Amino acid sequence: MANEEDLESPPPHPKSKLMPLFLIVNSVLMVGLVALQFLKPSGDDEESNAPQAAAAAPPPPPASPTGEPIDPKTGLPMRGPTIGLGEYVVHLRNPDMDRYARFEFQAQLGRDSDIDYIKLMQPEIRDRFIAYLNDRSLEELTGSAGLEKVKSDLFERLDTIIPGRRVKALFLTEFVIQ
Repeated sequence: MANEEDLESPPPHPKSKLMPLFLIVNSVLMVGLVALQFLKPSGDDEESNAPQAAAAAPPPPPASPTGEPIDPKTGLPMRGPTIGLGEYVVHLRNPDMDRYARFEFQAQLGRDSDIDYIKLMQPEIRDRFIAYLNDRSLEELTGSAGLEKVKSDLFERLDTIIPGRRVKALFLTEFVIQ
């Protein structure tokens, strides 16, 4: 009977060699990841090296292509102070009907110290602006091209009143035609 039982029982499975192989590969990968974690520089080391890197980097250019100074923190051109040049209400040149336009301008200056000089020159600025604007027609003020022409012409007049490019830009902040 013993012989019959041996014949009916399944043969024993051969031991698989894949399991020890998987364990070895897994262990090697784990050791590699742990070693990589310890050998990799941490973020704190990069921050502590930042002053050295900043000292080695060349300083930013002192001025932008437009001539404005560069803010070292942002790398963008620094804007100067602005001053209001007042509100102007003028009668437009129009033979058919009475038309009025209201303008308001702001000037960007190069330095804070220029504000007092602009305030001193305010009567002459108003005189020249009103004389120029009063001679415009409705057609000359229509569209963005017309307004850019007006700003450009007024900026040239401003540059003759205030020499030395103290005024960096002229902004039209309000415009209404009635």
